[in-house]
Amino acid sequence: MTLTDEQIEALYVFCREHYVTYYDVQVELVDHMASSIEQLMAADPKLTFDQARQKAFKGFGYKGFSGVVEERTQQAQIASRRRVWKFFLSCFSWPKMMQTLLILTVLYCLQFYLPLSVLKWVTVGCSGFLVILEGFLVGRQWLRFRKPSRPLLMMQKAWPFQFTSAMMLNVYYNLFMGLRRLDGEKQFVTLTYDLYILAFVITLALILAVYDTKRRIYVTAREKYPAAFPIPAV
Repeated sequence: MTLTDEQIEALYVFCREHYVTYYDVQVELVDHMASSIEQLMAADPKLTFDQARQKAFKGFGYKGFSGVVEERTQQAQIASRRRVWKFFLSCFSWPKMMQTLLILTVLYCLQFYLPLSVLKWVTVGCSGFLVILEGFLVGRQWLRFRKPSRPLLMMQKAWPFQFTSAMMLNVYYNLFMGLRRLDGEKQFVTLTYDLYILAFVITLALILAVYDTKRRIYVTAREKYPAAFPIPAV
């Protein structure tokens, strides 16, 4: 026999009552239990749904669901790390790297046509652009990447590190101050500009890669577990 929708929902409630909070783990447990219950009730028609459910639950051993949850958590962490790095590294494929190299080439060539006094303002403008871009992407992420109404294990610790433009600007500032002490003149020089545009292009590529990785993680979770995202994507 096939379980009804009400019985399937009762299994989800049963999982939550036994402290299985993550929806993706619940889905696996419910599928397993539903299959076992159907087999038990087909073999013994006198069994009620509740009786078959208790028998199916005993099949998980004395630990109940806890052993399955621990194993699933370890698997999810490994899978999440692999998924993150796969998405992240794909952002640095050759076609995309060509765009990055083009931006770097254009900025580098500016020093042959513009005086240092103007190049200094170019760095200021680029820094402002990074901050605005990051703010825009964070806002876009907040609007579009809705948190699931049901917690998903695959989205826990999905992003293992944090990166912001402020971190890059802080590193560059300290590097710039160090160069000023070394050259003795404490002036903005061509080497300073070259180091800046290199840091700028690397930071720009990382910011876009981080955003795209988070987007793809969200899309993957939404496609795999649509019931956990009742709010339509913007």
